[in-house]
Amino acid sequence: MWLLERSGQELSSEELSERITLLADGGTKRLVFAIAGTFGASRELAERAQFRWSLSRLTFLHEWARAIVLEQLYRAAKIARNEPYHH
Repeated sequence: MWLLERSGQELSSEELSERITLLADGGTKRLVFAIAGTFGASRELAERAQFRWSLSRLTFLHEWARAIVLEQLYRAAKIARNEPYHH
């Protein structure tokens, strides 16, 4: 499970693609994303996270964060297949 929170690690689209490719190559079949709340994640949730990802140091609405994650996953897949992704 990846936890999305402001204090997590920021990644470029290329770095995200590489991380996801490594997970897939290592046998990971499902990746769960949890978005921290306004006041961060609970201790229990934070302890379960294998990776803490920050989309930005900015704060986004949960709906926007979900859209940004989907768009970045799309880019990551395009990068992994060496397809153009800037249109």
